[in-house]
Amino acid sequence: MKPASMPSQIICKRLKLKRLSLSAAPLMFAAIYGGRRRLQRFLPSVASAKNLDDQKKYIRCEISSWRRHKAFEYGIYRIIDGVYLGAIAVHTVNWTHRCCELLFWVGHEFEGGGYVTEAVKYLRDKCFELGFHRVEIRCEPDNLRSISVASRCGLRLEGHLIENRYIHGRFRNTLIFGVTKKNQTGYAI
Repeated sequence: MKPASMPSQIICKRLKLKRLSLSAAPLMFAAIYGGRRRLQRFLPSVASAKNLDDQKKYIRCEISSWRRHKAFEYGIYRIIDGVYLGAIAVHTVNWTHRCCELLFWVGHEFEGGGYVTEAVKYLRDKCFELGFHRVEIRCEPDNLRSISVASRCGLRLEGHLIENRYIHGRFRNTLIFGVTKKNQTGYAI
């Protein structure tokens, strides 16, 4: 499959997904800083953003990945008031096998509002529209919010990897949820 061009923004029902840019660095850093303890439990990479310059470095790396069609990260904004909620990304892109993984997070004050579910559904559909065959969400077994999002978005549990990652001084497990374009309601194995 030839690398696709992801749109710079995706308009959802209540949200706007905007391509990550340096102008979002203060918003992103503030959201991460305010929820660092909660976020780094499941997203160890947030620990590297110790200040605004670190956040800008991360964004520059993501912008470079976008240009090379390796990853596509968006800020999540509420349409009604433009408030920055968090981020969602297409990562682990494999153009040969036409598959990718969705990663996401929002500030704690926005959890439970259905924002992540909405963003995931729209981005999943955009991935299928652009030629991806398979979309995955991977998370730890105790990340109940991500498990719920995967289920609400039609992804089905396909596997449980045992101690496949070493993070914060211990081995961790990973659940793999997936859905294919031809069966967007998921499937059971």
